[in-house]
Amino acid sequence: MQEIALYTWYVILVILGVNALIIVHEFGHFIVARMCGVRCDKFYIWFDIYGLRFFRFKWGDTEYGLGVLPLGGYVKMFGQEDNPGQIAKEIEKAKERGQTADGSRQEGAAEGEAIPTKDELKYMESALYAKDSYLSKSVPQRMAIISAGVIMNLIFAVICATAAFMVGFTENPCAVGALVPGSPAWTAGLQIGDRIVEADGKKLTAFPQIMDALVDGDSSGVRMTIDRPGVKEPLEKVIPATQVEGALVPTIGIRPMGTTNLSKVSPLSSALKKELPDEVVSSLKSGNRLVAIGDQPIENYADIIRLQETSPEKTLSYKFQKGNDADKTITVEVPAVPVKELGVRFRMGAISAVRKGSAAESAGIEPGDTLVEVDDLGPLDPLKLPYLLAQKAIAEPNAPISIGIRKKGSETVEKIELPLVVSHENMFAGSPGDAVACSSIGIAYNVDNIVAGSDSDVQSSIPVGAVVQSVDFPDFAPEFGVTKTSFLKVYKKWIFWTKGFCFLDVGKKVQIPFIFEDAMQVAPVGTIVRLHTTFEGKKEVYDFTVRKSTDWFDPNRGFHFAPEEFLSKAESFGQAAQLGFDKTVYGSLAVYRFLSNIGGKVSAKAMGGPVTIVKVAYMVASQGLGPYLIFLCIIGANLAVLNILPIPVLDGGHLVFLAYEAIFRKPPNEGIQIGLSYIGLLLLLGMMAWAISLDLGFISRF
Repeated sequence: MQEIALYTWYVILVILGVNALIIVHEFGHFIVARMCGVRCDKFYIWFDIYGLRFFRFKWGDTEYGLGVLPLGGYVKMFGQEDNPGQIAKEIEKAKERGQTADGSRQEGAAEGEAIPTKDELKYMESALYAKDSYLSKSVPQRMAIISAGVIMNLIFAVICATAAFMVGFTENPCAVGALVPGSPAWTAGLQIGDRIVEADGKKLTAFPQIMDALVDGDSSGVRMTIDRPGVKEPLEKVIPATQVEGALVPTIGIRPMGTTNLSKVSPLSSALKKELPDEVVSSLKSGNRLVAIGDQPIENYADIIRLQETSPEKTLSYKFQKGNDADKTITVEVPAVPVKELGVRFRMGAISAVRKGSAAESAGIEPGDTLVEVDDLGPLDPLKLPYLLAQKAIAEPNAPISIGIRKKGSETVEKIELPLVVSHENMFAGSPGDAVACSSIGIAYNVDNIVAGSDSDVQSSIPVGAVVQSVDFPDFAPEFGVTKTSFLKVYKKWIFWTKGFCFLDVGKKVQIPFIFEDAMQVAPVGTIVRLHTTFEGKKEVYDFTVRKSTDWFDPNRGFHFAPEEFLSKAESFGQAAQLGFDKTVYGSLAVYRFLSNIGGKVSAKAMGGPVTIVKVAYMVASQGLGPYLIFLCIIGANLAVLNILPIPVLDGGHLVFLAYEAIFRKPPNEGIQIGLSYIGLLLLLGMMAWAISLDLGFISRF
């Protein structure tokens, strides 16, 4: 009941917050319109499409209501119309209720209505609009009415951010906790524990600022200043401001730094819970601090990664401290975690990146070359190779190993001897286009979607050279970790099983490593994985069963550790107001930065619609009041910027028309205005359809 009450509260917060953004915007239009003497016929939250509404009531001249379509709201001012098809009709209505120059009333004028002054008649004589019409007001007044919604959004954003800095909220520092294989950060040689303190001379404090620096950076790269533990002088590294293959937004390929405390959200993975006794699972709580693995004390998150990656094949003893009492501890024995595989090897692809300062770079290995053999390891398995070399490096640090490299454009194989380097980097698949990294020798490479061989004990006899076109899990949805028998049985038919949960365009949009790490490792043993292939012009389908490897182990045992955070909180109201203003400016610039880079550094598939906003709002609401207020600030600032864009039917489009009228002393041609409004409406509807289709999964983000 407590959890249900908590979830209900989060839902209420989301509903109140998202609709507050709408109410504030429309109230800005409404109150300034009334102050200017404009009659407001309607004030609606959500749209009463086809006249459908949850409720309505009338107060004065205005009808207030709640429509059935939850995509915004509107204020209907007499004489002002956003719908292009109604513009001409609305203008005529305003003219019909206008007054003649001599003060006599036209048919339909209410008895007892105040006679306008001479100054008012002078304007109305040329405009012929009713006194309470939006169209009868001066250009400055109409500009004030139109811009009031945006201004109110910005004021609301400042208020929310100021309150957030008074309450306090946590942020992630710019510290490296994990690396994407082959990413710009990996190539530049960043390590776990590194802290990025500057980017192109600008101080960085919070993790999202890294992406801002990448978007603002030019093609030559972003110069980052890095503090590294154990190194006295800061390091300078130039990291390309380019988009990682398959990523939706610019990233250098890192995740925030972790701590030694178990996560508040989910301390243990579902797989680990099954491995441990129920009493142990119930005793491990969020906030418990890991103090030792075996006989090795743990000082920081990097120690956890190092010890796990040093002994992935062994049972490890984890010692946790409860609270601040050093005597209250619990020790948990966790067995090795076998990697899940299919028994199929894929062909080694071309090298995609060479790490700066590595032995591979010194040996002249370049992107485009291909690794074709490694002595003493037999047939190459590109997915398994990094594990084998890492374990060999740990057993014999700096031991030489002989590899065969085929240079780009050549058929000859060049033998090269390289020293093996011990490297602990907590690799993760960040996007569907990620490569595989062999940090022990300093190369990252792609994996071709071509079968290079299979184990003799697998059930399907797939031919060498078969090209995998798509992969699907017919009875399992890796994204949710559920099977057909779960409660998502109905939901899956709507989106996911319409494609059989296919990973389409393997080798183009979605690479084998992503499927292997992001989907297969969460699938239960025995799950069917179906490979759709072509071979010698024929299409064939092969089924394989997920199984546990006997000589390949995952260093991660299933403990989820909380991210490193710092508290952002003002010391006074004045400081909170200044920080709130700065955060609003940041949010406003962020949406401009995003929109101006769509199609370049930012993918159009990174857009999100109302479903995404509600999802994120719910997630942030569960993190506390401070983060939720910051979210409302950023969304409010974003809505302000979007509304001020010079697109007809948006506030910015209306301001453009008014600017024209102010300059040329006459309104735009009615036909041109209607035509441009139709174009703006189609553009807006197209953007909404695109964003909602992405939200609902009708358009793949990859």
